[in-house]
This record gives sequence, structure tokens and C-alpha cells, in this order.
Amino acid sequence: MSPAGKDPDNYCGGVRHSISAAVPKSVDSKDIVAFRCRFSLRFMTASAEDGFCGLFDLAAGKKDGRVECRFLHAMTAKSDVNEVFDAPDGFLTALDEIIKDEDLASYNGTFYSVSGLPDMFGSRLSVEYASGERIDTSNNQSVHLPLSALRRIRDLFESARSEFAPPKKSVSD
Repeated sequence: MSPAGKDPDNYCGGVRHSISAAVPKSVDSKDIVAFRCRFSLRFMTASAEDGFCGLFDLAAGKKDGRVECRFLHAMTAKSDVNEVFDAPDGFLTALDEIIKDEDLASYNGTFYSVSGLPDMFGSRLSVEYASGERIDTSNNQSVHLPLSALRRIRDLFESARSEFAPPKKSVSD
């Protein structure tokens, strides 16, 4: 219970935590239609050498017969990347393989929120499949998803962004 019976959403430091047993912890579908993964490794300096630190916001979705991706990586004002580009064929299949290999569906329905924290902490994952199946999980206090999964997802987006599809446009333009 929160201090003095206060609603945790209405005071700084209030915590809401839930793990839904009603949502599936596996996904049968392989056809991703929308994906978004946001995570902050801003304070994890051990990964700074290879660029695996900072705030990442990675999104992909089917749009007009193609896969449009967004890659946001914020470290410092001088090194921020915020680009939108078309992904190569097989991108969503590779993304689904990572989700399955890393068992990210097992986090489905996990929600942890501390009121008053700035938007630079934690991790979120939202995946929507053509079948209607979904994976939704978030924690605004700490990264609760495996770093191996986040690194693989980042690497897939980075590879698509830099090697397969030149940036279509910069979001800041």
C-alpha cells in the first residue's frame, strides 16, 4: 500500500507492479505487423565502447507493402541518431527469430512503473502479430529484458540502417 493510502500514480515514488497470468507467455505467429522496443542503457558504461549505451527507441511496421523502421539512439546532442528507413526483405522474420530465441514472450504482461521517474530509464517492448497475438511489457525503473536480446535487436536495426537501406529521411528534417 502507498503512503497514507495515496494512489501510486499520484505521488512521486509510487509504484505499480503487475504480472498478468491471463496473457500468453508464448506466441505462435511469425508475422509481425508492428514492433517497438525502447530501452535505456544510459548509465551502463561497460557497454559504451561499442556504442551499446544510451537511449534506444527502435520501431518497425508494415506500411504500404514495405517495412518502415525508425532508429533512434540518443547519447549526447552531438551523437544522436534519429532516422527512418525501409528495411530489407527478411527483416521482420529475423526480428521474430530474435524474439523467439530470447523467449521475450515470457515477459508478456509484466508491468512495473515508478511515478515521477524521468523518461530516460527502463525498457519497453510491444510486438503486434497479424494473428492478433501481442507481446507487451514495460519497466520504467530498470532494464528488465535480457541484454543479449536488446543487443541483438539493436544490431539488427543498425545493420539494416547502415548496410541494407540508406536512410530515407532524418526525423529531425
